[in-house]
Amino acid sequence: MTYDAFLKELDAGQVHPAYLFYGKEDLLCETGVQHLTDKLLSPDERSLNLSIIYGRDAVGLTDALNTPPVFAAKRVIVVKQAQDLPEKHQAAVVRYIQNPPSDGCLILWTGELDKRTTFYKQLEKNIKLVECANLKGRELNNWIRSYIEGQGKKLDDGTLGRLAALAFPSLREAASELDRIILMVGEKKNISLSDLEEAGSSSFALERWKLTDALSAGKVENAIIIGQNLQFWGLHSTQIIGDLFRLFQRLWYIKRHIDKHQVEQARRTMKLLPFLFEKYVNIAPTLSLDNLETGLIRIYNADLNIKSGIHSDDVELNLLIVELGRLLTDRQGTH
Repeated sequence: MTYDAFLKELDAGQVHPAYLFYGKEDLLCETGVQHLTDKLLSPDERSLNLSIIYGRDAVGLTDALNTPPVFAAKRVIVVKQAQDLPEKHQAAVVRYIQNPPSDGCLILWTGELDKRTTFYKQLEKNIKLVECANLKGRELNNWIRSYIEGQGKKLDDGTLGRLAALAFPSLREAASELDRIILMVGEKKNISLSDLEEAGSSSFALERWKLTDALSAGKVENAIIIGQNLQFWGLHSTQIIGDLFRLFQRLWYIKRHIDKHQVEQARRTMKLLPFLFEKYVNIAPTLSLDNLETGLIRIYNADLNIKSGIHSDDVELNLLIVELGRLLTDRQGTH
C-alpha cells in the first residue's frame, strides 16, 4: 500500500491490527506512525498505553505485546528499527500478528526492507505493509501542499508546481527547505513565486532550478556562478550533470514531437507538471535537434571525464556549462 492509500484508509476510520512502515523516506514513516498513533490514542491515554521499543534492544517487547490497554480502547506498540529485532523477538511478533488482539495495534518501522528474509516472509501475509517510497507527481504535490498548509500558509498552483519540480534528495530535506521559506515570508499567508526567487540565492534546491533556467535563457555567466555555488554547498558535480542531462533530454523529446506536430502526444507521454512542460514547449521550437543531440553526447562525456579523473569536477563542469550554453543559444540548426 502506498503512503497516500494509507492516509485515505486512516481518514475513513479503517485501522488494521498491525502495520509495517518501510522505505527510503524516513520522514513519511515517522509521520505515518505519528498519524496512526494520534488516531488510536488521545494524549491522556499514551502514558499507560503507548510503548516505543527499539529493535536491537527490544527490552520489554514481549511484555508489551501481552499487556491489555489500561483505561483506553487500544494499546499501541511501536517498534523502531524493527529489522534489527533478535530472532526470539521476531518470533514473538510473528505470533502476535497471526492472532492479533482486538484491543491492540503493533506498528513496525524499518528503513530499506530486505524482502528475502524469513522474518519478512512471515510478516507479509498478516500485516499491512505501507511503503514510504520517494514521492512523485500528484503524491508529491499533495505532500507539499499539506505540509505548507499545516504551517498556516497557502500556495497557488504555479508556486506549488515550482516546488514540486525541485530535485530534493529526500522529503526530510524538502521539509527543512520549506521551513526556511515559511520563516522567510514571515506573516504572509500566501507564498508566491517571487518569494521562491528571493529564497533561491541561499538554497541549493532552488539554485538547481535556477541553473537550468539560466542556461535555457542563454545566461551562461549566471549559470556558471550558480554551478559553483551548488558545488560550494556540497552538491556533487555528477548530480548537477544529471540535472543538465534531464534538461537536454526533455528539450530533445519535445522538439522532436513539435517537428512532427505531436505536442499533445508528448504532453501525455512525459507527464510533466504543466508549468514545466509549457516552459520546455516555449524554448524547444527555436532549437536544433542536432545541437540537442550534441549536448547529450557532451554531457555523457563530461560525466566520464570526471569519473575517470581526466578533469577536476569544477573545471569540467564550467566547460560543460559554457558549451551547453552555446548549443542552446545557437538557433541556426539544420532541423
